[in-house]
Amino acid sequence: MLAKDYEKIHEQRESEEINRNRRRKKVKKKSNGKLGSLGIILLFLGVSLLLLSRYAAITSIRTDITKLERNIEDLEKKKVNLQAKLEGIKSSEKIEEEATLKLGMDYPNDGQLVYLSVGKTETKAEDFSYIVKENFNKLISGVEIFFRR
Repeated sequence: MLAKDYEKIHEQRESEEINRNRRRKKVKKKSNGKLGSLGIILLFLGVSLLLLSRYAAITSIRTDITKLERNIEDLEKKKVNLQAKLEGIKSSEKIEEEATLKLGMDYPNDGQLVYLSVGKTETKAEDFSYIVKENFNKLISGVEIFFRR
């Protein structure tokens, strides 16, 4: 009878140890499962935050582009206005009006006109040959100075 009791006790201990081992494995599986789930959640959260930050940067750049496009439109309008104003100022009618009103200028009368006559000047061949000789002498002296150095 002792052998049977001993075997029952031994079997009970073995079954208890097997049960303990099974419980430990379940706890490990649960903790591994929890860590894996937590890792996946953190990875998803990190990717989501990265995407959100990139979308925020894109939105910021788009608003900057919109502001710059508006600025370009305003500057083009100013350019057109200034060109129109310049054309008005450059017109000969406007210049004549300004000269008459502000400076008191007017077209000259017949008595105010003076005509000058300018006679033709003739160059002599002697003068031309003298100029050529003089320039040639300057050239020769320049070359001479260059080779002396």
